[in-house]
Amino acid sequence: MQTQRFLRRCGFLAAVAGIVCLGYVLFRKNPSGDWQAFFPKCMFFWASGLHCPGCGCQRAVHHLLNGRILLALQCNAMVIIALPWLTWEAARASLLFLELPVPRFMAIRWRLSGKQAMSIAVAVTAFWILRNVPCRPFEWLAPPVMLPEPNAERSHFVSIAIHGPSTDMNVHPTPAAAEKSRG
Repeated sequence: MQTQRFLRRCGFLAAVAGIVCLGYVLFRKNPSGDWQAFFPKCMFFWASGLHCPGCGCQRAVHHLLNGRILLALQCNAMVIIALPWLTWEAARASLLFLELPVPRFMAIRWRLSGKQAMSIAVAVTAFWILRNVPCRPFEWLAPPVMLPEPNAERSHFVSIAIHGPSTDMNVHPTPAAAEKSRG
């Protein structure tokens, strides 16, 4: 019995360490930036081209961890709104799993009635459908295609034009200026 409890706590600590490491990576690296290949892709979006209720969660958590709440809401509002309740329930379930005493203020468990659970299911389904409607008020529910870091340095396009026997190097700040120089 004691060995089982020890193994359970070790497994739990390993899971928490993994979650903390993943949180650190999400804090430091933007899932829609250079590290895009590292993060998993939504298989539903890949197969259908439609956004599922979870599309944009990784970017939302990244922006939330970096203090950009409005960008997080823009990526996936439903997850950001549900996050406090999910965190509360995860902390409570963790204490119960580890067989540790649950503080008095956490002893109350919010049990969902059948009507409440059905309301949540309807809300998630409506969010899923409406974020895929391609007209103005509903397209705001869909995650943006790519959100760059707000303070990231912008790279300038450089083109080198070679004219005749001598090399003449012209640096142009924009692709449009580079097109004009090509004639």
